[in-house]
Amino acid sequence: MPRKNQLRVLELFCMALFLITFVSQSSPLYPLNTWDDANCLLTVGRAMRAGTVLYKEIYEQKGPTLYLIHALAAFISDRSFFGVYLFEIAACFLTLLAAYRVCARKGHTPIMPVAFFGAITYASFSFSRGDSAEEFCLPCLMALLMLADDPATVSGDTVSFWRLFLMGLLSGIIGTIKFTILGVSIGICLYIAFRLLPRHPIKLIKAAGSFLVGMLIPVIAWLCYFASKDALQDFYTAYIHNNIFLYAGDHGTLRDSLSMILGNWIWLFLLIPAVAGAVSERNMAILFPLLVQGAVLILGGRMWFYTLLVLTPFAVFGLRSLLPLSGNLLRPKWVQAAASLITLLLAAWFTPNASMRFVPVRDTAQGRLCAEMEQGASFLQYSHLDDGLYLLLDTLPQEKFFVSLNVVYPKMHEELNRYLDEGIPQYVLITWRMLPERFDKYSQIDYANSYDVFTKTTKDFFLYERVDQ
Repeated sequence: MPRKNQLRVLELFCMALFLITFVSQSSPLYPLNTWDDANCLLTVGRAMRAGTVLYKEIYEQKGPTLYLIHALAAFISDRSFFGVYLFEIAACFLTLLAAYRVCARKGHTPIMPVAFFGAITYASFSFSRGDSAEEFCLPCLMALLMLADDPATVSGDTVSFWRLFLMGLLSGIIGTIKFTILGVSIGICLYIAFRLLPRHPIKLIKAAGSFLVGMLIPVIAWLCYFASKDALQDFYTAYIHNNIFLYAGDHGTLRDSLSMILGNWIWLFLLIPAVAGAVSERNMAILFPLLVQGAVLILGGRMWFYTLLVLTPFAVFGLRSLLPLSGNLLRPKWVQAAASLITLLLAAWFTPNASMRFVPVRDTAQGRLCAEMEQGASFLQYSHLDDGLYLLLDTLPQEKFFVSLNVVYPKMHEELNRYLDEGIPQYVLITWRMLPERFDKYSQIDYANSYDVFTKTTKDFFLYERVDQ
């Protein structure tokens, strides 16, 4: 690799390191990741590391590749988010690298716009606290758009079947992380069909075959794994059936929508020049995926604040469309370097997570509650997602259902109730409300609260201990 390219790669890696270190709550600069979704992922990863079979012996609803990432992270650190932090840096670096390639394709010197893209993506409201399915899909999404945008992939009579195989592989990884993010892949497939069907139907069949073979690799690998664990039915029920038919989503409120727009307005604004540029250049390789993924998000029910993150890669194309307007302003290297540094510093300053940086664990609600509990004791998070005490207590779930997820799944609630009726866990944490009186084997021993900047509500934590008679 030429020295110039080596330096550019190093610059992009340093950007990723800086961004994740300062904006993600998985970073060592933060006491813990306060996001319940992220804690669910790591708890499952820690359980998998200990030999628990996903879906069969521990119930969660996202894709297996996402939990594999967290199982590997648990091998690095079983007592913190440090392993997740390293995987986030890697994902961010790959995302920025693909974004750089997209901007460079038009002959620009793109370090500054890539820094800006990184800042508005990773310091955005939709990034949340860090560590989401959407975040780990960003490298695949950005790479898919980079390949689709490249004329060498599909242009006239030329079709790169190897690239289509790679795009299928990336889509398979996305599908085994969170299948509702496959709208980008579906849009790209529609674009390829649009280009090839009229004149090259045979090539279209070969292209579809190449894409499908690549996509099936991670899917078949997981099917073989679950078959070897006698867990195929559990995989289907938890990841496919319950997500499609039982997910407890709604369309949200006007306030929710306005909050998401205000929290992401910079990169959402960039979708306008992205669409305008795609239309003017007749670049359906970008327009189709954006429209399809947008439709999937809207039709899929409520959009949580983090679901919009999957649209951020399209902001790169908006930036690329606006770059010619800068003229020679950004040409000097010192201007790009200074602008990039300022942009990254602003991201570190304005991230919604900034208030939690350098806060001691003991000053968090979770840390104060953990101080009242015995390390390694049996524990259950009842009637809510994981608030982080499995990690802080250095314990693992004893039963299959360890939290209450956003699915209308009677068996889950029946089992959670049974655990308390039988007095299985020593400690129980319930969030937002007190434990129902029917569970008389438990007595409240502590209470804490914290303010959630994302939901703009005060979160109540009620801690109970089993009354041993």
